Amino acid sequence: TEIVEVWQGEEKIAGARYSAHVLETLNEFVCVRYLLLEESSNLHADEWLTEWVSPRDVDHVRPVPPHTPGWFYSNLQPGDEAELHFADGWWPITLWNVLEDGRSFEVRPSKPQAFSGLSCTAHVSRLRPAWQWLGPDKKLCWKFAMKTRSMDNQPASENGTLSLQIDTLPASNAHFFDDTGRLQTIMS
Repeated sequence: TEIVEVWQGEEKIAGARYSAHVLETLNEFVCVRYLLLEESSNLHADEWLTEWVSPRDVDHVRPVPPHTPGWFYSNLQPGDEAELHFADGWWPITLWNVLEDGRSFEVRPSKPQAFSGLSCTAHVSRLRPAWQWLGPDKKLCWKFAMKTRSMDNQPASENGTLSLQIDTLPASNAHFFDDTGRLQTIMS
């Protein structure tokens, strides 16, 4: 079965993305079984949370993002938004301070109302870009933004961000919801 990432809206995990298998689709709904998200701590390992999702936009249920470009980590700086691998999901964070080793950051939630009180130290190996899925019908499928700084051979825009846009489709069949809320499938 296909693996997707699902944006979470529930209070304690709002804004995080968790990986899930697509089990079934029906009209504008998709049934997913999460890979590492349990409904209760009393469940057995083979009883992961299964639910029907009605995506709010094209980025709500999306293919797994592409690999992080190698230059991403060496160009991170305070103020950049990224995602932190935490509690088996990907959480939106903002980088605050670079620590002395130059490879770790103090991070805080990008949306404090969703993750009140979260502040921790994260090594770059636990970070990835804050990818945005634009959908396969767009000229470019994926993008993320960073603050600009002196970087060789990397484009900088006028608004102070560096954007990498990748126009590759997922390697396997992918389900996604278009801007009208209709379920679409990319066959590879």
